Amino acid sequence: MPIGGAVKRIPKYPVYVGLAIALSFGLCAPAAEALAFEQAGVGRVDEGSLSDISDAELAEDGEAGNSAEEREEEAAGYFPSGSEKADAELVEGGDHAPVEDDGGAEGLLGVLEEASAQKIDGAGYSPSGDGWVEVDGLRYYYEGGEPLEGPLFLGGSWYWLDPARGGAMATGVVCIDGSWYRYGADGRMVTGWHADGGRSYYYDPLDGTLTFRNRCVDGSWYWFDLAEGYMWTGPAYIDGAWYRYGADGRMLHGSQWLDGSWYRYDPADGRMLTGPQWIDGAWYFYDRMDGRMLMGSACIDGAWYRYDPVDGRMKHGWQSIEG
Repeated sequence: MPIGGAVKRIPKYPVYVGLAIALSFGLCAPAAEALAFEQAGVGRVDEGSLSDISDAELAEDGEAGNSAEEREEEAAGYFPSGSEKADAELVEGGDHAPVEDDGGAEGLLGVLEEASAQKIDGAGYSPSGDGWVEVDGLRYYYEGGEPLEGPLFLGGSWYWLDPARGGAMATGVVCIDGSWYRYGADGRMVTGWHADGGRSYYYDPLDGTLTFRNRCVDGSWYWFDLAEGYMWTGPAYIDGAWYRYGADGRMLHGSQWLDGSWYRYDPADGRMLTGPQWIDGAWYFYDRMDGRMLMGSACIDGAWYRYDPVDGRMKHGWQSIEG
């Protein structure tokens, strides 16, 4: 129905009588028509200013109101300026309200006061309010009637409105300017730890970028795969040295019992140590190839040495071996 304020119905018969009298005096049609309206005591309703007419106003002076169909026919062709046309369905409160062609205001849509939580099925309509709008299963954020593009900070979270898709809200893993980001199903940027497909990833708490290489998190060092960024576990050969990461991804330090052997990792930087090592007042020897601690008798650089069979400390002096 057309939108606007109410106007009074024009009494029919006084106008017709006044018009006939005016014409009898030879007045031209426009002047006669104006005189007839003046004598009838009503103002002329200019085309384009017709407003919403209520049942009570139509029934003024005891005259029964017209039916809804008749009022709709009378109002045909009148609609406020500035309204937009669109082939669409407006969804209000979860119910579809189809906008029909009434012969005048084709596809006329009222202005949405809030774009937030509104959906539009179809195309060609841009809400005048700010907020989220869903179109064909994709979400957009409108401001001033236009969809935004690029990063959006809203409600304490970052969103990515993909310019390549007209500002559609991104979800999942996205590469932006050479860096990888992850956005949840709700569009919010993921930060910190995230598990996916049995692997763990770490996204920078400040800018959300996926972490590669080594990183210290909460006081522990981790290694993240250079190609895919997932957290590494087990041995890793990095920049010419071996390191070991536990099942939880933390870098190991000091003496570690792994796979039935003792290994030694630098207490400061975590590098696996090999060769002779002075630890807590005793000498130990770790294989130069695989880093395992030697125990028992071992020939090193052409000389024989004896290491404790239990704790690996190097022995000195006379030793009773095998009885």
